[in-house]
Amino acid sequence: MNTKNRLIARLALLIALTLVIQAMGLPQPVTGPLINALLFLTTGLLGPLAGIMLGIITPVVALIRGQLPSILAPMVPFIAIGNAALVIIYSLIGRIILSRIHKQWAVFLPIVFASFGKFCVLLLSVRIIVPVMLGRHFPPKIELIMALPQLLTALGGGILFLLMRRIFSKIDLDLAN
Repeated sequence: MNTKNRLIARLALLIALTLVIQAMGLPQPVTGPLINALLFLTTGLLGPLAGIMLGIITPVVALIRGQLPSILAPMVPFIAIGNAALVIIYSLIGRIILSRIHKQWAVFLPIVFASFGKFCVLLLSVRIIVPVMLGRHFPPKIELIMALPQLLTALGGGILFLLMRRIFSKIDLDLAN
C-alpha cells in the first residue's frame, strides 16, 4: 500500500474509532479525554491537518447525538477551532521543545500548552465572542461546561495519549512518532 493510501486508511480508522466512542454515549468525563487522546494521537501519527479534520467532526457529532446541549449549538464552530488550536499548538510546540530539550518530562509540555490553548479559545468564545454575536450570555452553568472541564479533559486526553504512545512503541507499531 502506498503512503497516501496508508495515511487515508489510518485517518479513516481513527475517525471510525472516534465515532464509536461518541456513539457509546459515555459520560463527558470519559468521552472528553478519549476524544482528546484521539486528537493528539491523530496529530502525532498523521500530522496536524488530519488532527484538525478529526477535530471538526467531533463537535458536530456531539451536537447531533445530544452529547452537547442544544443551547451550545452556536459553540460548535468554536469547539472545532478549540480542537484545531489543540492540534496546532501541540504540533508546533512539540517540534520546538522535543527538538531542543531531551528530558523525559518534555513530552508533557506540548500537551500542557495545547490543552491550555484549547481552554482559552473555548473560554473566550463562550464568555465573549458568542454572546456578542448572539446578543445574550449563556447561563453560568452552560458557560461552566466550556471552561475548566475542557482543560481537564484535554489534559486527561494528553495523558491517555502518552500511555497509548508508550504501549504502541513497546509493541513496535508505527505510532510512537
